[in-house]
Amino acid sequence: MSLFNLFGTQETRAAQPTQLYDLTDAVTFADMFGDRFTSHAGETVTVDTALSVSAVSSGVNFISEQIASLPLQLFRKTAEGSEKDSASPVYRLLHDVANSDGDSSYKWRKSVIQNFLLTGRSYTLIERNSYGVPVYFWELDPTMVKPARRNGRRVYVYQEPGAKPITYKASEILDLVRMPKADGLNHHSPIHMNRHTIGLALAVERYASTTFASGGVPPLQLVTTVDTQSPEGAERAAKGWKEVLKRVLASKSNILPMAPGSELKPIGF
Repeated sequence: MSLFNLFGTQETRAAQPTQLYDLTDAVTFADMFGDRFTSHAGETVTVDTALSVSAVSSGVNFISEQIASLPLQLFRKTAEGSEKDSASPVYRLLHDVANSDGDSSYKWRKSVIQNFLLTGRSYTLIERNSYGVPVYFWELDPTMVKPARRNGRRVYVYQEPGAKPITYKASEILDLVRMPKADGLNHHSPIHMNRHTIGLALAVERYASTTFASGGVPPLQLVTTVDTQSPEGAERAAKGWKEVLKRVLASKSNILPMAPGSELKPIGF
């Protein structure tokens, strides 16, 4: 099969939009009842926070740009084998403009690969004319698409916030999956699978930024003979030493005068 062949009177009330959830899927279950996005380092890892890690954003941008810029040819079968088919309307979508919004083929392909790499999946709606010929490609937000099975057939339920769900046949959706699950519907999320590694990078950046913002001084414990037993005394002592540290850092001095009986001990690393 070619790619695009894929391609008594009772009161009556209107049915309300229904959102379906597959609770057998671990990611969906964690979204509703757990903290799917929390890493071991305590950082929240989502697509947006992951992109703040330069290795992630640079890698995704580089790979998507390179793949989108590769030549993409369309072939048709012949009695002798196959030949290029630049006269097909599909060729225009793949080579020139993807839809009526003016999105170029390059832009569409790059966006498809970006979602493929970040979410593990990309969905494109194939709009056809009355003759069944593809005329436009519309990429769908992967967070708004839920694959399902109806009467033994795979369908795609698309629902925007506050809107009624729209169900598309499998032949209407170009579905690129990075790591499908055994059920044939769901997939593994790269961000979810690597959230602990990405969370560690976020935690290191946050710790380093906080440390340098305080002049390279790590968190400190004040040990002093001055009265710090009461909350008021501890607060006064902490404020006093904070001002001392600010003045020392502002003067670019590496000498910190200490009051008799006082000691600063680093906490953590």
